[in-house]
Amino acid sequence: MPHLSIVIPALGAWEPLEATLVSVLANRPADAEIVVALSDGYEDPYGLEGEVRFVRLRPGATGLDGWNRGIAACQAPVIHLLACGATVGEGWCDAALSHFDDPRVAAVAPLLTSSDERTVHTAGWQYSMGGAASHFAAGQPIEAIGDPDERWMGPHGAAAFYRRSALASAPAAFDSSLGEELAPLDLALRLRRAGYRTILEPRCRVAMVELFRGASSASQAERLFWRHAASDGTWQPVVAHLGAVALEFAGSLPHPRCVWQLAQRLGGMITGRSAICAAYRLASFGDSAEPESASASSRRRFHPCHGSVARASTRRANRAEQVAASHKAK
Repeated sequence: MPHLSIVIPALGAWEPLEATLVSVLANRPADAEIVVALSDGYEDPYGLEGEVRFVRLRPGATGLDGWNRGIAACQAPVIHLLACGATVGEGWCDAALSHFDDPRVAAVAPLLTSSDERTVHTAGWQYSMGGAASHFAAGQPIEAIGDPDERWMGPHGAAAFYRRSALASAPAAFDSSLGEELAPLDLALRLRRAGYRTILEPRCRVAMVELFRGASSASQAERLFWRHAASDGTWQPVVAHLGAVALEFAGSLPHPRCVWQLAQRLGGMITGRSAICAAYRLASFGDSAEPESASASSRRRFHPCHGSVARASTRRANRAEQVAASHKAK
């Protein structure tokens, strides 16, 4: 059985796919399989079938379908998502893989950098109490990256490492209703809710000419907020969020789009307030020191910017490891 599964979704951009395959095959770790989830049209002109496992997607498949289908086809305990166009160097995943010796770690975020490896495209997702999503360290020089704060949640979908067993309880890792931009953030939040740890590893670097930034709708952003940030019933995140929405509405006046944005947010609130869809719920991390049932886990108070009340020690350990990894990188 391979130790690492590298998943590369491809939906028709064959040149970026081949650039990524050349890079990965040249620096392939031992005991690693390469899974390419692709749409019809690629004829494998270089005869890579023996070194790469191709998984065909249905007609009209999206990038999220590629992620989910590729993950479902993996055999290794650790899965590494890579976007088409990403390039890597020798030993790029060694530092990231070392974190999975800790069974509580479910996700590791590498640095996504410019092609010259001088500037950071993103070092993972941040999520504020009021529901604002942003890319950590975006546009910063690599040497200027500071330590992530409590708003840091997890990796961007273009380059991410996941523990396969942590995703196994859900039929699909990524929720397609949230779109390609926000679905990885949703997964990071679900992993936190389940009691897992997510780590930023600055020594692991993946280069891209340009980072794809999908457009998320106001409805998707609202659904994400009510599914997670406000799901514990506390009033602080709700007040912060309502203030942000009011500013957004005022800033778009008198343009007619302000009404459309508000309608989208109302729709997202209605569909998202029902909490996490059962189809995407992850089983809680269980250990002998803190046994708990799934029903007890679902009742825990949770805020993504502060973690679970029942996991204060986990939050401190997560923070300490992020700081230690950052200092090592420097």
